[in-house]
Amino acid sequence: MVQNRAILGSAESRRLRRQGLIPGVLYGKESPVAISIPERDLRTVLTGASGLNAVLDVVVEGGNTHSSVLKEYQLDKVRGTSRMSTCRKFASTSRSTPRSRCT
Repeated sequence: MVQNRAILGSAESRRLRRQGLIPGVLYGKESPVAISIPERDLRTVLTGASGLNAVLDVVVEGGNTHSSVLKEYQLDKVRGTSRMSTCRKFASTSRSTPRSRCT
């Protein structure tokens, strides 16, 4: 489950990474939403058939589902782990697009 983040900042981001969560931001027409995504789930989605171009169905706490695409993704060059992700919400007009669920 993608979780909302109330506490922001670099110290909180480091704490999240130690717990196996990736800090991220979900942008759209409304105000940006700070989220944290389990690293294993994000890695599974991004190594699928569509790779970094996958359309993600991001399910945020509370059950809201947002169709989004990955805008930015940073890797730690030394450890090879994910450091940060940024997603952009969009209004889906076609259901024929292959989707990956990021829960």
